[in-house]
Amino acid sequence: MENSAQIECLLHSQYREQFEREYELLMAQKNAIVKKFWEETEDPTTLEQIDALWQESIDRRETLVQEYWHTHEKPIRGRIMTPEVLAEEEIQKQLFFMYCKIKRQSSEEKNKK
Repeated sequence: MENSAQIECLLHSQYREQFEREYELLMAQKNAIVKKFWEETEDPTTLEQIDALWQESIDRRETLVQEYWHTHEKPIRGRIMTPEVLAEEEIQKQLFFMYCKIKRQSSEEKNKK
């Protein structure tokens, strides 16, 4: 009994290490895609620019998800985690923070007047 528990613990440890290595690789790929996007894109300074970039990112993500559905077995449960999809989600998050920052600044300027 004790031997099987040790084996199970060892297997769990090996799977966890493999998962952590694969997750680190996935995050590194995602970060590289996000970095490339921001190198190729001017920083948005208006809400309209952010809205345009947001919509482009949503469209790219939807295209990636549709491609995933065409190339993978169905049904899928859970979240699609490819570097490209995760990168688009990260870009959207960053754009949202930029949007909030600009809205806050414009609100503060109105309050000063």
